[in-house]
Amino acid sequence: MLALLRKGSLVGMLKLVGALSGLAFTLAVAWGFGAASGTDALFAAMVLPVGVWQATVFIVAQVSVPYLIGCADGDANDEADFLGQMSLWIAIVGGGAMALSYFTPGMLLAVVAPGLDAEPKAAAAGFLRALAPVFPLTLFAGLLTGLLYSRQRFFVAELAQLLWKFAPLAVLAFPATRTLAALAWATSVGAALRLALLFAALDPASRRDLVPRHAYRTAMPVFLRSLFKTEAALMGCDWVLQILCNALASMLSPGALSLFNYADRTARTAPVLLMRGIGVVLLPTLSRRIRSDGDRGWRFIHKLLAPLGGFGLAIGGLAFLFAPLLAQVFALTGKMPSDQVEAFTSVVRGFAAGLPATILVMGLQTGFFLNLSKAPLLISNGAQMLVVACVWWVLPFHDPAQLAWLLAASLGVRLGVLYGFFRSAGAASQRIVPQAERPKT
Repeated sequence: MLALLRKGSLVGMLKLVGALSGLAFTLAVAWGFGAASGTDALFAAMVLPVGVWQATVFIVAQVSVPYLIGCADGDANDEADFLGQMSLWIAIVGGGAMALSYFTPGMLLAVVAPGLDAEPKAAAAGFLRALAPVFPLTLFAGLLTGLLYSRQRFFVAELAQLLWKFAPLAVLAFPATRTLAALAWATSVGAALRLALLFAALDPASRRDLVPRHAYRTAMPVFLRSLFKTEAALMGCDWVLQILCNALASMLSPGALSLFNYADRTARTAPVLLMRGIGVVLLPTLSRRIRSDGDRGWRFIHKLLAPLGGFGLAIGGLAFLFAPLLAQVFALTGKMPSDQVEAFTSVVRGFAAGLPATILVMGLQTGFFLNLSKAPLLISNGAQMLVVACVWWVLPFHDPAQLAWLLAASLGVRLGVLYGFFRSAGAASQRIVPQAERPKT
């Protein structure tokens, strides 16, 4: 028991360090470069690679790990088939994304940051070319991380993530390499180092299973296809929303996109830590409830909403109150003028107002995901994007703080729609009588 607690504490510490390293990177960029057209170009280039990693984290936690654990108790060929086919798809998708990023960065930037001027857009194109290898490297790293998680080799998996996250910070530590272009290249180098460590940690048999193959020996299990489709719906919508917000922020004054990303990444730290907890604790528990309870786990989620909402209110309230202090911390080196400090305070408060809804949405989405319900995820996210796009089109927006408050309000709409589906699903589950309790005729 002591060995288990010691191992769990060490892995938890690595997870915490990994989550906070993203905040450290954001803070280091703000201290070194402020919020200007150059940092706008960097964040515009990082929208797509960061989105790939966020999607990969969810796929690892919610799809790969449960399936690979099941394979360990069944036919060994199932694991080999899964790894081989995933390697094939990763090579195709990751290679295609890398080619697009390197050869047609202008086309991608026209989507994610259409408001950039010619000079920052040219800089962003260079950054995106430097970040192009991140796409396949990150996707393969996600697959290998899931494989190591399924075998309870958490330490080496988390250590590999730190290699990727600390590489850009190492570049910022030396004045000679303290440039935005060096940050982009260091991110790609860190992704390569992470993949190398993960691959070295595998046993020879697993390395052979990673050879791409075109199909399963029989057929991909139906439930696995359903999990991937549901996950693609969930992460695809969130990614589109993130791209939409960055595109709108790029249409504001120079530096607005940077301020928006600084505040977003700062406010996202607490939900990121909670998502990691959900992946470790909530998913296995809820999976068992769905299999054993007659209500598909809806009563368990209903009981969970109150503590999640309380946590969101507490974190959001603290972020709202301490927003001026956070702004002063980001402006310590004097790279941000006073008007940007005031704007950053307002943006942080906008994101803080949306934190309770964000955390409640995360909890509800977990239940719909495990029940393979795509429609509530798609409709609720579509409602949020529709609110953002319509309000932006109708009302004049001039600063990132207004965009942050609009995003917070749209999160409330998304939560309302998702909760409506939740109440409907819960009521329907109450009318289902489990087979064991049905009277004999």
